[in-house]
Amino acid sequence: MALFTAEQRKGGMGDAERVHLHKSMVAVSGKYRVEGSSFVFTVDVSWNESWNGTEQRRYFKIDDDKLVIETAPAPSITHPGKTAVAKLVFEREK
Repeated sequence: MALFTAEQRKGGMGDAERVHLHKSMVAVSGKYRVEGSSFVFTVDVSWNESWNGTEQRRYFKIDDDKLVIETAPAPSITHPGKTAVAKLVFEREK
């Protein structure tokens, strides 16, 4: 299971606040497998119903003490008409 949220999120119960909260997170659960330099989630449940039952591929590399994970280029969900790549960087605790 993976859950990611944006920094500086503000809570709220109104429709506009809940839309913003939804747009500033990603959550996915399911099995995964490693294929070379990528891993593939077989999605059981997620924040985005259209992902359920699909496979989501992510690419990774280890760079010194960092694990870098990226998506393939895809249409941006926040900037219509543009392409985006999401990148996560995890740094090993020393």
